[in-house]
Amino acid sequence: MRKTDSSGSLSSRSTSTLSSAPSTYLAGIPRSRPTSASSRSSARPSSAGRTRAAPTRTTGPDPETLQNQLIQAKKQLNAEGEKSRAAQTELRSEVARLQSEVKHLKEMQSDFFGTAGMENAALTDAYNRLDRALRANAKAKAKAKELIAARSKAEQELAEYKGNLKVRHLSDLRTQLTGFESHNSELQAEVQHLRQMLRNAEEEHSMHTAVKERNLSLEADVRRLQ
Repeated sequence: MRKTDSSGSLSSRSTSTLSSAPSTYLAGIPRSRPTSASSRSSARPSSAGRTRAAPTRTTGPDPETLQNQLIQAKKQLNAEGEKSRAAQTELRSEVARLQSEVKHLKEMQSDFFGTAGMENAALTDAYNRLDRALRANAKAKAKAKELIAARSKAEQELAEYKGNLKVRHLSDLRTQLTGFESHNSELQAEVQHLRQMLRNAEEEHSMHTAVKERNLSLEADVRRLQ
């Protein structure tokens, strides 16, 4: 991009570029051609009576074509200068916008660091509380696992105890039933014995009654005979 000065005219660098690049803007212009009176007079003989040399004829484009090429080159350079100025204006606007954003970011950064200390302390405290809660939760989970295992073991032992208790109770009941049956047999035998004794007593009582009645009858007979 070619530079321009503050007035908008082409800089010396652009002019030097024009003079040093004939293939771009000055196509067909010869590199060396007498363009001034001093150069033309250098081909003349001196006034000391020398013979005047014939002027040399140069080949190349005519002056009108050269002038048109110079005008076109100048137009192109001016257009590029306008583009450069527009780009510089846009660049200044962008720089101003970026500077404003940087200022805003600095203000935000200042506000952030102003409250960062308190927020950091609050976050640290919250993190510590969360860490303690997680540790307590882990301990509670471990304790819950232990309690679940103990409960399972207790339930298993209770089931085994109930099974053993039922077996022992049934065995005791069978033993008691056997004892009751044996005692019942003994009681039945004793009842039969008592019944037999009762029958014997009744028979003996009957005999005693009959004997008593006979004795009374005999006593009555004796008194009557007397």
